[in-house]
Amino acid sequence: MDLSVLAPLAKDPTTPDEEWTRLQELGATLVDPDAGAAGSRAAMKLEKLGRPAYPIMVNAMLQIDLTTYDGHRMGDFLQKTMQNLLSGKNMGWKYDFDSEPNKTAIFNKKVVRGYHKLWENLSGSDEAWEKLTGAKATEKTTEETTAEETGLDESDLDDLDDLDDF
Repeated sequence: MDLSVLAPLAKDPTTPDEEWTRLQELGATLVDPDAGAAGSRAAMKLEKLGRPAYPIMVNAMLQIDLTTYDGHRMGDFLQKTMQNLLSGKNMGWKYDFDSEPNKTAIFNKKVVRGYHKLWENLSGSDEAWEKLTGAKATEKTTEETTAEETGLDESDLDDLDDLDDF
Protein backbone atom coordinates (compact mmCIF):
# COMPACT_ATOMS: atom_id res chain seq x y z
CA MET A 1 0.00 0.00 0.00
CA ASP A 2 1.46 3.33 -1.12
CA LEU A 3 0.32 6.34 0.90
CA SER A 4 2.18 8.72 -1.41
CA VAL A 5 -0.74 8.49 -3.87
CA LEU A 6 -2.98 10.26 -1.34
CA ALA A 7 -3.07 14.03 -1.75
CA PRO A 8 -2.46 16.12 1.36
CA LEU A 9 -5.72 17.17 2.96
CA ALA A 10 -6.90 20.73 2.48
CA LYS A 11 -7.78 22.96 5.39
CA ASP A 12 -11.24 22.98 6.85
CA PRO A 13 -13.29 25.65 5.05
CA THR A 14 -13.90 27.42 8.37
CA THR A 15 -10.17 27.80 9.12
CA PRO A 16 -8.78 31.24 8.22
CA ASP A 17 -5.67 31.25 6.02
CA GLU A 18 -3.49 32.82 8.75
CA GLU A 19 -4.51 30.12 11.20
CA TRP A 20 -3.85 27.41 8.60
CA THR A 21 -0.30 28.72 8.21
CA ARG A 22 0.24 28.49 11.98
CA LEU A 23 -1.26 24.99 12.02
CA GLN A 24 1.11 23.89 9.26
CA GLU A 25 4.03 25.19 11.32
CA LEU A 26 2.81 23.14 14.29
CA GLY A 27 2.57 20.10 12.01
CA ALA A 28 6.17 20.58 10.85
CA THR A 29 7.32 20.84 14.46
CA LEU A 30 5.29 17.78 15.36
CA VAL A 31 7.18 15.51 12.94
CA ASP A 32 10.62 17.10 13.43
CA PRO A 33 12.74 14.48 15.25
CA ASP A 34 14.95 17.26 16.64
CA ALA A 35 12.07 19.38 18.00
CA GLY A 36 12.33 18.02 21.54
CA ALA A 37 9.74 19.46 23.91
CA ALA A 38 8.42 21.75 21.17
CA GLY A 39 7.11 18.66 19.35
CA SER A 40 5.14 17.56 22.39
CA ARG A 41 3.77 21.07 22.88
CA ALA A 42 2.74 21.18 19.22
CA ALA A 43 0.85 17.90 19.72
CA MET A 44 -0.97 19.27 22.78
CA LYS A 45 -1.96 22.44 20.92
CA LEU A 46 -3.27 20.49 17.96
CA GLU A 47 -5.25 18.13 20.21
CA LYS A 48 -7.07 21.07 21.77
CA LEU A 49 -7.90 22.78 18.47
CA GLY A 50 -10.20 20.06 17.21
CA ARG A 51 -11.39 19.88 13.62
CA PRO A 52 -9.05 22.57 12.19
CA ALA A 53 -6.08 20.41 13.29
CA TYR A 54 -7.41 17.15 11.80
CA PRO A 55 -5.96 17.64 8.28
CA ILE A 56 -2.62 18.68 9.79
CA MET A 57 -2.48 15.41 11.72
CA VAL A 58 -3.34 13.29 8.68
CA ASN A 59 -0.85 15.17 6.52
CA ALA A 60 1.83 14.54 9.15
CA MET A 61 0.98 10.82 9.08
CA LEU A 62 1.33 10.84 5.29
CA GLN A 63 4.90 12.17 5.60
CA ILE A 64 6.37 9.31 7.61
CA ASP A 65 7.66 5.94 6.48
CA LEU A 66 5.76 3.38 8.54
CA THR A 67 8.01 0.56 7.28
CA THR A 68 10.94 1.76 9.43
CA TYR A 69 11.26 1.48 13.18
CA ASP A 70 11.60 5.27 13.62
CA GLY A 71 8.64 5.85 11.31
CA HIS A 72 6.60 3.32 13.27
CA ARG A 73 7.40 5.13 16.53
CA MET A 74 6.53 8.52 15.05
CA GLY A 75 3.32 7.04 13.61
CA ASP A 76 2.40 5.75 17.05
CA PHE A 77 2.96 9.22 18.54
CA LEU A 78 0.82 10.80 15.80
CA GLN A 79 -1.88 8.17 16.19
CA LYS A 80 -2.09 8.82 19.93
CA THR A 81 -2.25 12.56 19.28
CA MET A 82 -5.04 11.94 16.75
CA GLN A 83 -6.87 9.80 19.31
CA ASN A 84 -6.73 12.67 21.80
CA LEU A 85 -7.92 15.10 19.11
CA LEU A 86 -10.88 12.79 18.45
CA SER A 87 -11.92 12.58 22.12
CA GLY A 88 -10.60 9.03 22.55
CA LYS A 89 -11.84 7.59 19.24
CA ASN A 90 -9.39 5.82 16.94
CA MET A 91 -9.16 3.37 14.07
CA GLY A 92 -6.72 1.05 15.78
CA TRP A 93 -2.96 0.72 15.58
CA LYS A 94 -0.63 -2.27 15.52
CA TYR A 95 2.31 -2.21 17.90
CA ASP A 96 4.11 -5.49 17.13
CA PHE A 97 6.62 -3.92 14.73
CA ASP A 98 9.59 -5.95 16.01
CA SER A 99 7.93 -9.32 15.38
CA GLU A 100 5.90 -8.51 12.25
CA PRO A 101 7.15 -5.29 10.65
CA ASN A 102 5.47 -5.81 7.26
CA LYS A 103 2.06 -6.79 8.66
CA THR A 104 2.24 -3.97 11.17
CA ALA A 105 3.16 -1.38 8.53
CA ILE A 106 0.38 -2.55 6.19
CA PHE A 107 -2.25 -2.38 8.93
CA ASN A 108 -1.08 1.06 10.10
CA LYS A 109 -1.08 2.38 6.53
CA LYS A 110 -4.71 1.27 6.26
CA VAL A 111 -5.42 3.28 9.42
CA VAL A 112 -3.83 6.39 7.89
CA ARG A 113 -5.83 5.83 4.68
CA GLY A 114 -8.99 5.56 6.84
CA TYR A 115 -8.29 8.86 8.57
CA HIS A 116 -7.64 10.42 5.16
CA LYS A 117 -10.97 9.17 3.79
CA LEU A 118 -12.89 10.22 6.91
CA TRP A 119 -12.01 13.86 6.22
CA GLU A 120 -14.53 13.86 3.35
CA ASN A 121 -17.28 13.61 5.98
CA LEU A 122 -15.74 15.88 8.61
CA SER A 123 -14.55 18.82 6.54
CA GLY A 124 -16.89 21.74 7.03
CA SER A 125 -19.46 19.77 9.02
CA ASP A 126 -20.01 20.74 12.64
CA GLU A 127 -22.66 18.03 12.87
CA ALA A 128 -20.31 15.25 11.69
CA TRP A 129 -17.54 16.46 14.01
CA GLU A 130 -19.88 16.54 17.01
CA LYS A 131 -21.24 13.10 16.16
CA LEU A 132 -17.74 11.60 15.95
CA THR A 133 -16.14 13.33 18.93
CA GLY A 134 -19.03 14.46 21.09
CA ALA A 135 -17.34 17.86 21.16
CA LYS A 136 -18.47 21.14 19.68
CA ALA A 137 -16.32 22.42 16.83
CA THR A 138 -13.79 24.80 18.36
CA GLU A 139 -12.90 28.24 17.18
CA LYS A 140 -9.85 28.73 19.38
CA THR A 141 -6.66 29.79 17.68
CA THR A 142 -3.27 28.25 18.37
CA GLU A 143 -2.26 31.37 20.31
CA GLU A 144 -5.34 31.20 22.54
CA THR A 145 -4.70 27.53 23.23
CA THR A 146 -1.08 28.16 24.24
CA ALA A 147 -1.91 30.94 26.67
CA GLU A 148 -4.90 29.05 28.06
CA GLU A 149 -3.09 25.81 28.85
CA THR A 150 0.19 27.21 30.16
CA GLY A 151 -0.30 30.81 31.18
CA LEU A 152 2.81 31.54 29.09
CA ASP A 153 3.04 33.12 25.69
CA GLU A 154 4.92 31.56 22.75
CA SER A 155 8.19 33.47 23.44
CA ASP A 156 8.30 32.15 27.02
CA LEU A 157 7.88 28.59 25.75
CA ASP A 158 10.55 29.08 23.08
CA ASP A 159 13.01 30.04 25.82
CA LEU A 160 12.35 26.68 27.47
CA ASP A 161 13.47 24.89 24.29
CA ASP A 162 17.03 25.94 25.11
CA LEU A 163 16.89 23.44 27.96
CA ASP A 164 16.60 20.59 25.42
CA ASP A 165 20.32 21.02 24.71
CA PHE A 166 21.30 19.98 28.23
